[in-house]
Amino acid sequence: MNNLILSLLAVLILSGNTWADGIVFTPTPANRILVSGIETTGPARGPVFQIFDGNANLLLSRFVLNRDFTDLQVFAAKTNLITGEMIIVGGLETAGLMRGPIYQVYDLAGNLLLTRFVLNPDFSEVTFTKIDINNDGVDEILVVGRETKGLLRGAAFQLWNGNGTLSLTRFALNRDFTDITVFAVDRNGDGDQEIGIAGVETKGLLRGPAYQIFESNGALLLTRFALNPNFSGPLP
Repeated sequence: MNNLILSLLAVLILSGNTWADGIVFTPTPANRILVSGIETTGPARGPVFQIFDGNANLLLSRFVLNRDFTDLQVFAAKTNLITGEMIIVGGLETAGLMRGPIYQVYDLAGNLLLTRFVLNPDFSEVTFTKIDINNDGVDEILVVGRETKGLLRGAAFQLWNGNGTLSLTRFALNRDFTDITVFAVDRNGDGDQEIGIAGVETKGLLRGPAYQIFESNGALLLTRFALNPNFSGPLP
């Protein structure tokens, strides 16, 4: 662990609070360090992110969502809400109102720009990521999860544009797949990123790992089983 990470960790520890639920250190394209975690003991104020410059100076500390959220995911992206880098915060409201997955968009001053509930409260194993579907340098928000309650329809993804408008909802693979993961890929070299959804078929036909590639309009381009049924997840 390098000195910068040690310094940042010391800032969190010496603040007098207890941070848990997976502290994550992430570099941003603007050469800042983004630190996120959930304060689960002590004041138990819930999810937070902090931004540090390259010299470990604290630029911003912002509590987000609310204390009923888990599965915190935080990353930097460039959407068309404003010019420059923004912070995307995703999580699942698993207590209280139990409204399910949500993402929020903040500017670098900590101002909340956008809040969107996504998928529905029956989804778990939710991943939030960014993708540039048309090679314009502006990120869209891609949300992937698995419907594990209610209708039990399995894996699905949603594509949201930078203004928070839903562009697409699409179920993928089938309900027998678990360990769902998502990736962006430019499969034909044209600069536009396609959507990759992967998982492991752990019930039904038990055929093992597979992935599907979709166009940004939801059209299925290919389905491919990989390795063999003797391989299991979780996928990275």
